[in-house]
Amino acid sequence: MKMVMEQNELNSKLMSEKSQLQQAQMELMQYQSSPAPGQKERDEFNQLKQQEGQLEQAKTEALRLLTEVRSEKIRAQNIVDELQKEKDEKEGKNDAPTPTLPTVTPTPSAGSLKSLNTAG
Repeated sequence: MKMVMEQNELNSKLMSEKSQLQQAQMELMQYQSSPAPGQKERDEFNQLKQQEGQLEQAKTEALRLLTEVRSEKIRAQNIVDELQKEKDEKEGKNDAPTPTLPTVTPTPSAGSLKSLNTAG
């Protein structure tokens, strides 16, 4: 009977150790299947770097477009200024002073001539 009890104890101990071994093997498999330590952070960092690069390109493109718009605005203003200058020049020619009729100064009458002669 003592032998049977010892055998039962050994079987129980063996089953317990076997269960612990299976659990350790499962943990090992989970650890091996999971990403390496820091891999998640590295992936996130690389993704952020990629987004930063894309944003930098978008910023560069926006600045290029802004510069292009500003230069077009200046060019358009120069054209408007030139057209205004031409318009003013044409209006200046058309607005040339119209010839005025010569003014006739009245000639002194005979009576006023006598008064001028006697006064002098």
